[in-house]
Amino acid sequence: SDLRRHAAQAERVEALAYRLRPESRALIIGPGGGNDVIMARLFGARPVTGVEVNPIIARDIMLSEPFLSYSGRLYLQPGVRLVVDEGRSFVRASRERYDVIQGTMVDTWAATAAGAFALTENNLYTVEAFTDYVGHLTDRGVLSMTRWYLEPPDQLLRLFSLARATMARMGIGNPDRHLMLVRGPAEPGTTRAPATFLFGRGEFTPEEASAVETVARRDGYTVLYTPFDRPPNLFTRLAEAEDPGQVWASYENDISPPTDNRPFFFNTVRLGNLGAALGSAGEWRKTNLGTFVLFSLLAITAVLTLAFILGPLAVARSGVLATGTRTKLAGLLYFAGLGAGFIILEVALVQKCILFLGHPVYSLAVVLFSLLGFSGLGSLLSGRFADGRLRTVLPRVLLALAAAVVLYVLLLSPVFHAFVQLGRAYRIVITVALLAPLGVVMGMPMPIGVRVLNRESPALIPWAWGVNGAASVMGSAAALAIALLAGFDEAMLAGAALYLVALACQRPRWG
Repeated sequence: SDLRRHAAQAERVEALAYRLRPESRALIIGPGGGNDVIMARLFGARPVTGVEVNPIIARDIMLSEPFLSYSGRLYLQPGVRLVVDEGRSFVRASRERYDVIQGTMVDTWAATAAGAFALTENNLYTVEAFTDYVGHLTDRGVLSMTRWYLEPPDQLLRLFSLARATMARMGIGNPDRHLMLVRGPAEPGTTRAPATFLFGRGEFTPEEASAVETVARRDGYTVLYTPFDRPPNLFTRLAEAEDPGQVWASYENDISPPTDNRPFFFNTVRLGNLGAALGSAGEWRKTNLGTFVLFSLLAITAVLTLAFILGPLAVARSGVLATGTRTKLAGLLYFAGLGAGFIILEVALVQKCILFLGHPVYSLAVVLFSLLGFSGLGSLLSGRFADGRLRTVLPRVLLALAAAVVLYVLLLSPVFHAFVQLGRAYRIVITVALLAPLGVVMGMPMPIGVRVLNRESPALIPWAWGVNGAASVMGSAAALAIALLAGFDEAMLAGAALYLVALACQRPRWG
């Protein structure tokens, strides 16, 4: 409650934006325990809005005893507001504009040792996210992002790449005059140091750059880039480059700007250099190890599938595959396509709905409920098709499903953007309504295929179930691998392609 007791917070590198924009309207994404809120209040910011995604931190800790009193009732101070929401979703739905939008280390390092960061999609650090942030700044507003400076400084380089892509998208000229980057002192006992990246909606003036440089000299910070102090480093190259894509391509790691379609900010290892994630040391290895693990898992599941599905089939050639081997294998490939295609679409749709619904938990629950529930309905409805029509109906269902997926890829994002300002309950209803038709159609090919097998080759049904399940396991890893390499839209298209593979497996008989 007495800000004078926390005056040292004003000297932190994270507070630079408030030095440039005192007495500002501030939005803080992921305020947590409140350090950023204190910084903002020390410089007279009012109102200060904090958007915290974790309701346990917001309600059970910061707004409940004993931490409520311990924190000086920080979030109940006049001019301070705490909102429980996903930061990006809040910004997109907001109609307000801010002088400072701040995000300091907005993530968790809990799973870093396992390399989970590389596989974690983060909608806060994408081109579309930065476009939302800058679009909600005042004309002289500043976006402030603080990340750790590590060697190599991939995350900070990616912030520069995001800024360049955002300015190109918004038609902002002179990109080198809108950026600053300052590194603070290293944390005690470590080599990592916080570094604050500033992205101005308007050009930074010589006076503003001079103020930052003065603070840096006084407090022992390192200026990595300002429009009027440009050390010969990669940050300067990215800021000045006419074509930043050439810098991204020439750098050893992937520092291209993430997008909502491919939102893997922390994954910087290139596919051709996966071994580096295993052989290197330090934080970079921890962050990127998950990518190596993912592709290793994909290879292992492929080998095990071949060993435990195709191996017994080869041994059983004198039995189930004694006759009609090729047509029966085509039937099994049909069920493999269904298994992999279904799970790939499911994983991709969960990701696509996160931003619209505002939290991964809501997305997982709503998408799983919609797809599984309505695919069950589709399975039930498929029982109305007469046995004699199954071979005619099946290709039509598969074609309709593939076409529907392409349509969803084209329309989901615009529809979500149009309705994002509605309340969460309405957004859940819209999501269920959108996914229901797709779920119904996705539920039909499996039971129709089993009915066909029951007529033509009933001994193959247990094998079909096994192949379908094994392909689903492979597909779950493949979905993330495709998304890492290309994007979630491409993963959905890969799912559609697998249903077309199933279509290509149609034969007069599977047996």
